[in-house]
Amino acid sequence: MNKIYIVHCWDGTKDDGWYPWLDKELSNADNIVYRFNMPNTDSPNIEEWVSFFNKKVDSLDENTYFIGHSIGCQTIMRYLQTKDACKIGGILFVAPWLDLLDYAIVDNESYNIAKPWLTEKIDFEKIKEFTNNIYCIFSDDDYFVSLNQKDKFENLLDANTMVVSGKGHISQDDNVYKLEELLVLCNKMIKLNENNCNIKKGLIMQLSNIDIEIHKCNLCGGMIEKFPNSKTVSIGKRNDIVILGEAPANNGWRKSGIAWYDENHKLLSSGVILQKLLDEINLKLEDIYFLEAIKCYPKDRKYLSKCCDNCRKYLFKQLEIIKPKVVLSLGDAATKSILDIKYKKFSDIVGKVFDVKGYKVIPIYHPSPISPMSYKGNIEIFKKIQI
Repeated sequence: MNKIYIVHCWDGTKDDGWYPWLDKELSNADNIVYRFNMPNTDSPNIEEWVSFFNKKVDSLDENTYFIGHSIGCQTIMRYLQTKDACKIGGILFVAPWLDLLDYAIVDNESYNIAKPWLTEKIDFEKIKEFTNNIYCIFSDDDYFVSLNQKDKFENLLDANTMVVSGKGHISQDDNVYKLEELLVLCNKMIKLNENNCNIKKGLIMQLSNIDIEIHKCNLCGGMIEKFPNSKTVSIGKRNDIVILGEAPANNGWRKSGIAWYDENHKLLSSGVILQKLLDEINLKLEDIYFLEAIKCYPKDRKYLSKCCDNCRKYLFKQLEIIKPKVVLSLGDAATKSILDIKYKKFSDIVGKVFDVKGYKVIPIYHPSPISPMSYKGNIEIFKKIQI
């Protein structure tokens, strides 16, 4: 069941304005809604509000949603940046701000209260790690918040935004006790997340069925060592980019369960280099899908070609399910498993783009720390990747 947390505004209470109405509407749709009276609401303090909110919020998961109003939006962001990133359902901000109009700062007392909220930085990239399902609603006559805040939230959080007319700061002081546009955005946010979750669950199930086929396969016989009951795809947060490796290492992610981490859950040196490359396209390791051309551990490199041939059908089945836009193939063996082309040297095709079954394949150097090309040979390729 969905858990929805509503955080009220500066000098407000949980029962002001539209909060009870939205609570009722969402609760009637079988959501659990939480509202709290934040501490010292007439003099909100970042540390105090975030600490209080942290004690009230249950564990975060894909069924967790946050709705903030005014300073409540900042509270949610500042709370999330203290947590380990995980997938949540979505965020809806009502009259959010990073800067305030002069009318909001009427005296030294209000200035001193607002100053930390205006000056202490927020890690927007960290917020986006929790969800890309973010909405903001503004009013065209807000006397506290300029409409230029709309552009800021679009740029900093990739937020979907809406502007309503004549609702002031969308508060009880503006006689806003009900706002249908707000409910529409809530339902849209929840529906989109539920659809994405269902799609991902279906994708995971299909990939699991392929894993079952792989574990039953005996084509490679004594050439390989199997990883019993092991997933052969590391599932990322987004499916538009896939990294295709050669074969699983004997002490690699198949034992840790996390791509680019060893069995002691330490980030591998190759993972460090790959993350630096992914920084060029604003992605994290956990965003991308990873799989290998060979699904088991080859006992000798002389078996690579034969194992690649035997595993090719499984590779293409997996890619058909994932439906990536771009596949980055690491090194010669991985590239030959997916491209039916001939070349003299691997360096001849590095960085070139090939169309295969609806996605683009780009061969790159393996991000191994022992390779002089792992970073310098790949960096210009990553700068040109468009997803």
